[in-house]
Amino acid sequence: METIHCLLGLLLLPASETAQAVCEICDAIDSTPQLAPKLQQLIAYVQRQWLDKQSIGPNRLNVLNHRSKKNNILESYHAVLHRCIKVARPNLSLFWVIYNAQPLTT
Repeated sequence: METIHCLLGLLLLPASETAQAVCEICDAIDSTPQLAPKLQQLIAYVQRQWLDKQSIGPNRLNVLNHRSKKNNILESYHAVLHRCIKVARPNLSLFWVIYNAQPLTT
């Protein structure tokens, strides 16, 4: 379980330190031989699908110094909008008044 927490923590490290952290996680896996094969598969998946891809990589995954650390920024925006409107289905004029009255920040 500690290995999984460390993998999740990669997002909070500076992007330049991610590769070294993955190496340290791999070294720590050797101390748990019964889980080592599954954990190595997990790390290989993270490396292949998230860290090594040109379209994603550590720089895009990194949330260090980001104001919002949400997985889905649109979902966060909708939650803020819902807190401001406070009714399930507002009519258009009420929605427009509330929407224009204050900036919605997540």
